[in-house]
Amino acid sequence: MFWWYKNKKPKLPQKRYSPNSVPILMDDLYNHYIIPSESLTYLEKLGTGNSADVHLAEYTNNSNSIKVAVKTLKLNCFKADTLKEIKLLSSCKHEYIVKFIGWMETPDEQMCIITEYMGGGDLSTYLTNPNKLLMVSTVFNYIFQVLDAMIYLSHKYILHRDLAARNCLLNETYEILKINDFGLSREMDINYEYISEANPRLPFRWLPLEALLPTSSEYRTFTFKGDIWAFGILVWEMFERGHELYDGISLPALIRFLKVGHRLPRPQHCSLELYKVMLSCWDENPANRPTFDTLQDDVEKVFQEIKTSDPNKLNIAIELNCGNEYERPNIS
Repeated sequence: MFWWYKNKKPKLPQKRYSPNSVPILMDDLYNHYIIPSESLTYLEKLGTGNSADVHLAEYTNNSNSIKVAVKTLKLNCFKADTLKEIKLLSSCKHEYIVKFIGWMETPDEQMCIITEYMGGGDLSTYLTNPNKLLMVSTVFNYIFQVLDAMIYLSHKYILHRDLAARNCLLNETYEILKINDFGLSREMDINYEYISEANPRLPFRWLPLEALLPTSSEYRTFTFKGDIWAFGILVWEMFERGHELYDGISLPALIRFLKVGHRLPRPQHCSLELYKVMLSCWDENPANRPTFDTLQDDVEKVFQEIKTSDPNKLNIAIELNCGNEYERPNIS
């Protein structure tokens, strides 16, 4: 779910383009990461989705074996799009981004992407499990890890476009969080934006208002300000332990809800100061939203204030379904 743009803006405006129009060549970059199928031993199926099945496997290379996740894309996925994803994955090396191992093609021409295996599963499943302990301090730890990763991506001019709890993976001890699932990620073009020419099934409840409005000049246009909006949603998911966003209302109802200025309510254990940071992520005007660098500073200030003035708040356990009850958005 990423894509990038160049460091310096051109002196004259240039035509926008979609990454789908850029040809992908089978060069050394891709060949370097090809994994022989015989080096993988499949252990179990981890899950399935609209576009791929994911298996746990053991990867053996030069007598060294590690556990990996193998995402086998379904035949309706285009090879060229997968190769673009491989290019982005191979360029991202960060401690809080799931490590790309390699790729291969099955005999029936299915593309497989191999990444490191995260034994703790996805954050969404963790949040909604009543048997898992979640402290306020842990939420701040996850937030800082997400910010580190997103600052790295934004500095590489890469959009994620699907930043959400379901796309964050945890290690076996639930202490390390890494961003995953680059299926929607795109490199930004010369104008620092991405134009969606296709009609992908985007997770609309995480999208910014401008990307939802057919009458908006930014309709189906994605910039890093959209990732900022999604970051605010992700923080809300953490504090609400995966409560359904907007109580699952439809897209037209969500647009009406947001257009009149309504936003998700402040979770019970989220401080007012942190909630104000979240609201800044959901500003109707994208230009008024902060950058990830600014967000890191703002969240750090909130954390240090709590740590200094009332550190016991960091030791509060967030119970499942303990969040605010709020009026369901009007769908009329």
